[in-house]
Amino acid sequence: MAYIETGQHETETAHFQTMGRAAIATASNIVSSSFHTVRKQLTFRRSVAEFAGINDQILREIGVHRSEITAIAEDGAHLGRARYYN
Repeated sequence: MAYIETGQHETETAHFQTMGRAAIATASNIVSSSFHTVRKQLTFRRSVAEFAGINDQILREIGVHRSEITAIAEDGAHLGRARYYN
């Protein structure tokens, strides 16, 4: 196969290389975002399971009602600072 050096060929090659890099970057961002979403979901489920395993007496002592477990797991850091530590 002969390589023909023309300005147009080089421009097209550069364009396809740029498109390829953009596609790889987009795919990488999607994978990274998906990984973080899965990690957050697993952390949420683990938090809910841990809270659900605590008996009612201890929950009362720390000021948490069983119906609040999901909300605390979803936004625990903000809820914790706002409600439980002030």
